[in-house]
Formats: sequence, C-alpha cells, structure tokens
Amino acid sequence: MPSKMQGKGYLRIYAQYLELDEKMILTAWDHPEKLIIEQKVLETIEEVSLDPKVSENIQEEKTAAEAEEEEIVLHEELSSVKEKIYHGSKSTLQEIDNNEKEFKSISQQIFISIGGKLNAQRQHLNLSIEDIEQFTSIRPYYLEALEKGSIEKLPSIPQARGMLNNYAAFLNLDVDKIMIEFAEGLQTRRNESYAPHKIGLDNQLAYQSPEIKKVSWLKFITADLLLTSGLIIALFIFILWGAANISGFQEKNEIIEPPSISDILLESTPDTQETEPSTEVILEPTASLFNNESEEISEEINETEIGSLRSGLPVQVYIIARQRAYLKVDVDGETVFAGRTVPGNAYEYSGSSSVEILTGNAAALEIIYNLVPVGVIGDIGEVKSLVFTSSTGIITPTPQFSPTPTITLQPSPTLQPSTTPTSTPTITPTVTPLIP
Repeated sequence: MPSKMQGKGYLRIYAQYLELDEKMILTAWDHPEKLIIEQKVLETIEEVSLDPKVSENIQEEKTAAEAEEEEIVLHEELSSVKEKIYHGSKSTLQEIDNNEKEFKSISQQIFISIGGKLNAQRQHLNLSIEDIEQFTSIRPYYLEALEKGSIEKLPSIPQARGMLNNYAAFLNLDVDKIMIEFAEGLQTRRNESYAPHKIGLDNQLAYQSPEIKKVSWLKFITADLLLTSGLIIALFIFILWGAANISGFQEKNEIIEPPSISDILLESTPDTQETEPSTEVILEPTASLFNNESEEISEEINETEIGSLRSGLPVQVYIIARQRAYLKVDVDGETVFAGRTVPGNAYEYSGSSSVEILTGNAAALEIIYNLVPVGVIGDIGEVKSLVFTSSTGIITPTPQFSPTPTITLQPSPTLQPSTTPTSTPTITPTVTPLIP
C-alpha cells in the first residue's frame, strides 16, 4: 500500500461492497488478533452458485481464512506461554521455541502450497528430480527448495521466479496461476515484514532492538589506498634525499678564494710603518683619461700606502689593472703571463735583470717600479711596450720596422698590328665608236 491511510480507505470501500461491518474490519486492520470471521457469511457464500472460477477463488479465500484463524490461535498460545516466562517461569522457554518453529506465516504457507502442487504433478507424471534437471537444467537443490517452499534457499527473487516458471511449464501446469500465487506470497511476505507491532506483555520477547554493527577501519584499507600512500611517501623521501645531497654537494664545492694581490698590496701595514718608514706617494687621478670605474679604483689606491718590497731582487714591478686589457709579461727573457687583466687586481713581478711588459691598452694599467709610482703608461687603446732593467731603468724599445713587400708589376698585353686597307681602282666605261 502507498500509505496506511490509503489502505484504510481501500478497505472501507471493499467492506461496503461486500456488505461487511466497516468498524470490525478497520479494528482488525490495526489489531489483527481481534479479527472475528462470521460463520454466517461463509455459509451464505457456500450456498450461492457461482462460476467455477469464482468458486475456486472462494475456496482459496476459505483456506486463507482458516490459516488466519490458525494464526490467531497460535498467537494466543504464544502470548500465554510468554506471559509465563515474563512472570519468572524459565522452564517454558523451550516450549516457546518449539511453538515458534511450528508456526508458519501466511506467505510461507502460500509458497508451501505452490511447492505441493509441483511435487504432486511430478509424482503424477512419475518423474524424478534427476529427470527434471536433465530437461530444465535446474539444479536438484533448487528444485527441492521450490517443492518445499523454501524461497530463502534460492539465489534471488528474479531467479526464483524464472525457475518456477520453467518448472511449472515443464510439468504442464497453469503457469499464469502459479505465478500469480507466487506474487501474492511475495506481497504477503513484504507486508508481514512491515507490519506494525504493539509492545506489551504478549510480544516483549519477539520485539528486539536492531543490532548496531561497528564499522571496522580495516574496511577502508584497500590495495589502491596502500599503493597511493606508498608512492606519496617514496616521493617525499626522494625529495628530502635530493635536497640533502644538493646542499652537501654545494658545501663540498665551496672554493675558498685567497685574497687578491691588490688587497694585500693595498692593505695598510702598521708594523712596517713602525719599523721602517716608507715613502708615501699619492697618485693624482686623471679624470680626462679614465671612466667612472677607473676613478673609483684610483681613489682607493690614492688612500692606500705602498708597502715595502717582498723580495730582494733588483727589478720589482707592480701592475694595477684599472680596466680589462691584454697584457704580456716577460721576466728575464721568459714569458710568465699572457692574457687579459681583471679590473682591481694587482700583478707583482720580480726579476734579476729585466721585466718587459706589452699591453694593448696603455690607459688600463698603472705601474709601480721599485716602489716608485710610474702612473698610467699611455692613452686609451694605445699599444705600449716597456722594459724595466736594474741598470738603465725604464726603456721604451724602438718598434721594429716590418719589411716592405716589393710590388711585382704585371706585364701589360702587347697590341697586335692591324691590317692596312688597300685602295681598289675603279673601271670607268668608255664609248667606242662604231666603224662600218
């Protein structure tokens, strides 16, 4: 039924049509144990001559009514036994269990009735369960369940309906009638499962609170979850390991750069000043020749103090690079440096006889020779070569002349003599007189 109120409405209309007591029927709707079937109504129905189909329906209604009466009697017996248990009688507990086992619901009776028809027809045809299995392909276990009315032993309701249809068709029974009875049994069983129960002394043992199953956390642990978690943890560990290796590699590759020669040269030396006075020379910046970077380097050099010689060789040359430039240095005839200078660095060279320098940008270098500042040795972009000796001082070598290549003249083409044209005499025609 869609709802309880609609069910009552249908029941009232049906009772009016059958000319039954509406109040009694509606009371029985709420309290089935108070249902009383009048014998007069049954006798009146039996006296009326109806069609065979109608009489068959009436016979089914009679069997249903008898089953209901038996159910009411069994309910009364069970309620009396439960009353005894409620008052403290423990000896009748087994009796209640036996009575409940013997008691069968209306739906179960319908299924048993269908199974009885199948069994009777099979025995009438003198067929065994194995023969039925051979022709219908239904397992013997399910065939026996159908004949016994044990619907709960079948795989599912749709499969049970299909097996029953095939079995009834094979036994040449009325398939439509069997299927209608089976549907009524299913509907009755459904109504029985949703029937209201009144809590009281009669049915305290039958009414039980539903069990609350605890959901285990192991149910949520699946193979996909474990695999995904493992991949995430492995990725996290790999990232940490890579970060640790990179930081350790950077620490290992840290190169400790020694202080540059210019820093050592330009540092103040108080101990040397106390023990041995040195000559202080202030270099004058030449703003016209250098850019801003060279001016800053010049200012730093002007504020510093030139220290004493570090070696005892007679020729000592300090080269302070202001800009990048090509530089070649030969000490006592051997080349000790050839390359580009770094701005701000100082280069120190000492020799016993001579130190020769060659640069492609004379304005980029500042020279200090034997603690005497020479200054910038030339202009921007000027190629300069200087030789510092112990005897003659600073020498500017004379540039060597490169040999001039002799130009070989290419021979000019000789003119060929042309042919002299000759004059051709022309013939003048003359008139010869005719002599007869």
